[in-house]
Amino acid sequence: MKLKPDLGAMPRYMSPENDAAILAQALSETVRGQAEQFLSDGFVVIKEAVPPGLCDAAVTAFRKLEIDNPQIFQPARLGSSRYPRIVNLHLVLPQFRDLFELNVQALELQDFLFGDEACVYTSLFFEHGSEQSLHRDTPYFCTRPEYRYFGMWVALEAVDDDNGPLMVAPRGHRLPDPDRQALARAFLPPDEATPQFSEPLWNAYQQDVSDACDAAGLTRQTVRLNKGDTIVWHPQLPHGGRAIRDYDRTRLSVVFHCIPKDTPVYKLDAFLNPNQAFPTEMNWPYQSGETRAFVRHAHVTFDVHFHHRPAEFKGF
Repeated sequence: MKLKPDLGAMPRYMSPENDAAILAQALSETVRGQAEQFLSDGFVVIKEAVPPGLCDAAVTAFRKLEIDNPQIFQPARLGSSRYPRIVNLHLVLPQFRDLFELNVQALELQDFLFGDEACVYTSLFFEHGSEQSLHRDTPYFCTRPEYRYFGMWVALEAVDDDNGPLMVAPRGHRLPDPDRQALARAFLPPDEATPQFSEPLWNAYQQDVSDACDAAGLTRQTVRLNKGDTIVWHPQLPHGGRAIRDYDRTRLSVVFHCIPKDTPVYKLDAFLNPNQAFPTEMNWPYQSGETRAFVRHAHVTFDVHFHHRPAEFKGF
């Protein structure tokens, strides 16, 4: 049974007092157990969520695409042996879309919590660990209504202490946000519009989040995974990437940023102005998979440096 969403209201999973009512509507023990951990800790690990063969197929397809398109991939290494994160590679690789569409338990959980069908807004492919500091995703995935977003992370190979595992701050999703409008006023002149992207504003917000975790006594937990394991996390879960100990190893993984279909997504301009009216409807162009929808973005992007239309890629 799905929770019927009120598209004008805060999602029910944002309020702990709703947890019992949400769990009572789960149709299966599996979903109930996963939802209970998600609501309690802000994330859930689904073991063996996709078969290892699907992971291997995705990696093989990526390496073939790399070989077939040296004019795209070689400049993207930026003089190093590492690719930056690659945004929306699922637009050209159906094997990456399979990691989402065939991830049955992760989709069942998200559909149940959203009360609506999850689709892919964007994706990230990582060849190596991100080593990203503790952060929340919501400043750059600010939906209207707010918090209608989940992160879904699929391990394409084993993740341990040496190749840059994820870290999370369990229960950090329940910590309230700092005063977002005050944060914007501290950095911006009175008449200046809030930008969509701002590294100083992003860093200031994330520092407040990290400080709040410390003040609450929340620990950073390392998440070790096997190939095919999947994490689904709450929009407000503080998370990041541990330091890489062995730089000779990869940490192949894909992140899907999931929303209910037709949910508008904004960035800092909306996040730092929560009381400002923004359109609550948006007609994204969609690309249909076998069973799910994917927002049809115009480019595959290597971090922020190189943008390529899907039609530029050969051999897929």
